[in-house]
Amino acid sequence: LFDYARQLLWVDVAGLGLYHDDAVVPGGGWGAFLCLLWLGGLIVAALGGRAGLLAFGLSVFLLGQFMALAIQPGELYLEQRNYLPAVGLLLALVAVAVALQRRWPLLRGWPVLLLVVLLGRNLVLLGSQAVIWSDNHLLHMEALNRNPESLRARAALAEIFRQDGNTEGAARLLEDAPEEGARGPKPQSM
Repeated sequence: LFDYARQLLWVDVAGLGLYHDDAVVPGGGWGAFLCLLWLGGLIVAALGGRAGLLAFGLSVFLLGQFMALAIQPGELYLEQRNYLPAVGLLLALVAVAVALQRRWPLLRGWPVLLLVVLLGRNLVLLGSQAVIWSDNHLLHMEALNRNPESLRARAALAEIFRQDGNTEGAARLLEDAPEEGARGPKPQSM
């Protein structure tokens, strides 16, 4: 959930893509504690009655994520889960910006300017990615470059090579597959 929210606000194109079967699941420690603290803060803010739009937006985000997980539990990370819940998070951001402008008149234009700059930055980055995503070959080559341990990315690119008649390239891709490829999320201790 934290990564979905982070990607919505501050896009990191290295974290986007088709395959996340090599994702590492934090196994505990401070990272897990901070994520639980963040999630608890979201729940408390969503249950708070004073901030109507903020509570509504956070509730839409959390409920949308939990519903998506209940409907399609097989994947650990699936960006499509974030489409509808993202609306809730954006509503919550608008509520925070409005509250800041009301509370501190000196900040009148700054929250809006910050949101416009973030939106512009994200649009430029995603626009550059649209060129790659529009070409099936580039899309799968990039997926394998970003996730070299992903067996699914390797198999998909090998299949594209095979369809193009490059059976040697497909065979080489499959031969070079890591012995201990990503067969699911790997716990990592922190």
